[in-house]
Amino acid sequence: MNYGNPSIASALTRLAARGVDRLLLFPQYPHYAMSSWETVVAKVHREAARLAPAIKIECVQPYYQDDDYIAALVASARSYLDRPQ
Repeated sequence: MNYGNPSIASALTRLAARGVDRLLLFPQYPHYAMSSWETVVAKVHREAARLAPAIKIECVQPYYQDDDYIAALVASARSYLDRPQ
């Protein structure tokens, strides 16, 4: 998390201590926005360079247009959408 616990720094420190050398970063924002997605990705890369430079980071790109994501949103809203208006 960008703010809160566990912190990015503490998570990276624990991962490095366990010998993790590859990390798939999955920001919890489906859309791209500099104020959310970009700040988290940039902070993870900064902290990793400082605390765990051996960890190779791959990042899931924004997925707001992904068919499976859209289907999951529709499924989660289905009971509301099916109500009579």
